Amino acid sequence: MGAGLSVYFISYQEGIPFLVKGIPWGISAAILFFNIFFINIFTLKKMNIDQAIKKNKKFSIPTLLLRGLIAGIIISMLTEIASIAGSRWAGILSSFPST
Repeated sequence: MGAGLSVYFISYQEGIPFLVKGIPWGISAAILFFNIFFINIFTLKKMNIDQAIKKNKKFSIPTLLLRGLIAGIIISMLTEIASIAGSRWAGILSSFPST
């Protein structure tokens, strides 16, 4: 959703011809991504790695609070960077916590 909003606002600002010029690059990137994705799947199946399933370990309350605090700090830092970076980057960076 963040990528779609970014494309919408950039094409709104730069114009439709700018968006149309970027379409071949997007298609090329998607093709490259899927090629690498399927190569990785093929490689992992060929390696035939047996993974032991670990039992879910219970987390203590202090561990959960610490993890939540660290996640909150990271999200707060990114949203503050978005407000400092200016209007061009604010839309892209502010969508981070929701994705």
